[in-house]
Amino acid sequence: MSQLTDSRKKKRIIRIVVFAIIVLAAAGLLTWRLTREEPPPLVKTASPYYGSIASKMMVSAQIQPGAVINENPTELQRVIKVHVEPGTQIKKGDLLLTLDQSELEVQVSAAEEARRQVEAAIAEAETAEAERTAAQKQQATEAERAAANLNTQAANLTESISDITASLVRLSTMQPVTAQANPQLSAELTQLLQNFDPQAPGAQEQLTAAVTLLSQEIIYTENLEYSQLLTELEQDLGKMSADTTALVAALTSSNLSSDLTGISSDLTSQLTEQLAGQLGGLGGSLESALEQAIANEEAAKRRLENSKPELRASSDGIIVEINVIPGDYAGQSEASSSAAMNSQDLSALLGLGSSADLSAISGLAQTASAQNAIVIYDNIRPIAVFQANQFDVGRLSEGLTVDYNYDGVSYSGRLTYIAPTASGTSFQSGTTSALPTDLSSLSGLSDLSGEPTLEVKMSINGQNLTNLIPGFSINASIETQSADNTLILPAEAMRREIDSWYVFVVRDDGILEKRQFTPGIQAEMTVEILDGLSESDLVVLNPASILTNGMEVITDATAN
Repeated sequence: MSQLTDSRKKKRIIRIVVFAIIVLAAAGLLTWRLTREEPPPLVKTASPYYGSIASKMMVSAQIQPGAVINENPTELQRVIKVHVEPGTQIKKGDLLLTLDQSELEVQVSAAEEARRQVEAAIAEAETAEAERTAAQKQQATEAERAAANLNTQAANLTESISDITASLVRLSTMQPVTAQANPQLSAELTQLLQNFDPQAPGAQEQLTAAVTLLSQEIIYTENLEYSQLLTELEQDLGKMSADTTALVAALTSSNLSSDLTGISSDLTSQLTEQLAGQLGGLGGSLESALEQAIANEEAAKRRLENSKPELRASSDGIIVEINVIPGDYAGQSEASSSAAMNSQDLSALLGLGSSADLSAISGLAQTASAQNAIVIYDNIRPIAVFQANQFDVGRLSEGLTVDYNYDGVSYSGRLTYIAPTASGTSFQSGTTSALPTDLSSLSGLSDLSGEPTLEVKMSINGQNLTNLIPGFSINASIETQSADNTLILPAEAMRREIDSWYVFVVRDDGILEKRQFTPGIQAEMTVEILDGLSESDLVVLNPASILTNGMEVITDATAN
């Protein structure tokens, strides 16, 4: 029991001694650390130097064809054969389509025939017009004669009426007979009448005796002049009756009743104006029809002259679309719309009954597809396109050099175009893209944030440019600024403080000096020094946050 107790006491003593040693060692170490002097921090340094510097903007652009060429026949023609397929790499002048010209020749013949028909119609109309003019003149002459005859009959009737009126006036002032009284019988009659008593029993006998005396007393003598006037009056009345009959006959004449319509004092002038009004409209329509027929003929000939039996490529490139097959019509006639109206007008004037009879003149029986016959992308002269935001645009200008990397192959180029207005904004409706719909999305790396951007285009130069696939991305390095023989400092030495830049400069005595400077061109690893530093200054690279102005440091050069 005692041995066990002694063993436990020994172990407890050992533990106490070990613990005491550890405490003393820790206390000594702490005392040493608190009392020792820290050495200055070690810094890595470098000095500014003169050399060349270039600032580059790295962008991911999109490859686009140098141009989109829409190949179409110059005139509306039927396709006989297609000689290419999508994906075919072609050169300028390669055969694309074989075209039919025979229908254009038919259109020329039809237009010539239509023109001859109009000319024949005009000649016929001119003949009919001449006949109508002669008939109208004859009618006018007869109307003039009838009118003169009417005037004569009216004048004769007026004269007869005037003579009759004068005779009647003279008759009204004359006595047809004259009476003379016997003087002796007058005295006897007078005495008888004075003694006449109506109440007397013989009054009636007295009255009869008076009348008998009166008839014996008056001698009647006929007025010969009066008789002569009556005879003349009878003759004048007969003449007036004849004149009246002639006048009525003239007035009831069928020709006169129609020809006198609208005749005024100047009969010839009136008829001339009437004829001009009737024939002017027809003449004008026929002249217009002839002008249209001539225009259609000239247009048909021009289409034939402009047409070609083949469609050949106007540029190098790759075929991306073929929108026609043999039998389709391609191209668009410049005169088709006007010819359509002309053919309708001509058919109505010539009495053809339907504009379809003249459809061959304008080629309206066929219509071309609204799509382009063949679409070619110029992949011989591709371009790179990207969208630059407002900050980047300030660093860009046309003519800047560009270096590319595409699947490990290097290319070069220049910045050729900066859009004058930003995308994402609309100042007017109806804007269109210069590229077709399938390329409208190939506008570079558009800013998905919705911030307005400017379209930037760059040329691409090098070997095997056809290996660049339109629509794919290409890495581009744009040299925005450059300078030669200028003071340069590693960019890791510079730090920013509010609105200024500074570095730590190690003085000859090893003390740090915080110095502001003006940077110029900033490249990926270096920066141009405009002022504030010199080639003899020793600058701290990648300064730690513990460094402060006035601190003593040890440079890497001193340590070595």
